[in-house]
Amino acid sequence: METAQTEIHEALEPLLDLGEGEILTGWVVVYEYVSADGAGSAGHVYGPEGMTSWRALGLLEWAKQFTINRGDDDGEEES
Repeated sequence: METAQTEIHEALEPLLDLGEGEILTGWVVVYEYVSADGAGSAGHVYGPEGMTSWRALGLLEWAKQFTINRGDDDGEEES
């Protein structure tokens, strides 16, 4: 039986345009949702299976430094 983490990993990998010899080793998905009655919430999942919460936190911190502090593709800095 596949876990949700395995299914997400298998869905993400072909979408990321990894180069030859590159392997997806970790990911964090943060999501927001709303129900039919207008109540909403958010959540997260990380993987692949076996990834520790500390490693996921480190990946988020690295991504924050890399993407937010360096600006996005159109050259504008986040404020």
